[in-house]
Amino acid sequence: MSTPPLSNVIAFITLHLFAHAEPVDECDRLAALEADPTAVSEPVAFIDIQPERVVRACTDVLITGDNAKPWFLLQRGRSISGVVRQS
Repeated sequence: MSTPPLSNVIAFITLHLFAHAEPVDECDRLAALEADPTAVSEPVAFIDIQPERVVRACTDVLITGDNAKPWFLLQRGRSISGVVRQS
């Protein structure tokens, strides 16, 4: 069994960088999920979520419809869940 050419290895490693060429919204940046295979931003740990900022950012993008995605609802809900748990 031979090893693949270096160019194939590099292409495989960097593929995810080009597969998500969408702009990163503030909602993504503040509340991206680690378990999201389509994430366009670095994941944010549940403990590090800033609920007020996430709710505002995700609601804004959902209202304007600019690049709105279903996962914004999930990210917004995840931040609200954090507020409820802290209460």
